Amino acid sequence: MNIKEVQSLIDPLIPKAYKFAYAIVPSAQKASELIADSYSVLLVKELNFIEATEFSKNKQTQKSLKRFFLCGLMREMLAMSSKKPLEISSCVAKVGYEFQAFYKLSVLHRSVLTLKDKLNFSEELISQVTGLKKHQVVECLYNGRELLNINDQEEVGLYE
Repeated sequence: MNIKEVQSLIDPLIPKAYKFAYAIVPSAQKASELIADSYSVLLVKELNFIEATEFSKNKQTQKSLKRFFLCGLMREMLAMSSKKPLEISSCVAKVGYEFQAFYKLSVLHRSVLTLKDKLNFSEELISQVTGLKKHQVVECLYNGRELLNINDQEEVGLYE
């Protein structure tokens, strides 16, 4: 595949990638930077695969390639976010009241909840993105929802 063919596969995935990036870092600018940086890293890491793969008009093949690129892009975003905790926490500190409970969760919990509840990913796909085993994904979803409820109740209690 050439770069234009790769871009034709990845460009439609950017809105989903942006929702995911914004769940990691609640800043439009930082989320966009995270996507751009992850995209560059993914292209470099997968260069051999990209060069060896023939572009196909087959819908099933394109769907598989899009899934591969989307999971790879999100996996890179998670990896990069673990290297920038101060940058992320400075953005989280500026979050409005209505999102504070969500952004009190760890990056992993926010990521898993976003993938499942907002992007409708299966546990299998979440596992591919996060590197967790399927039972760990289910556990992370449960714990994330429980923590979200606890954080939300704490927030409400502060303002009563």
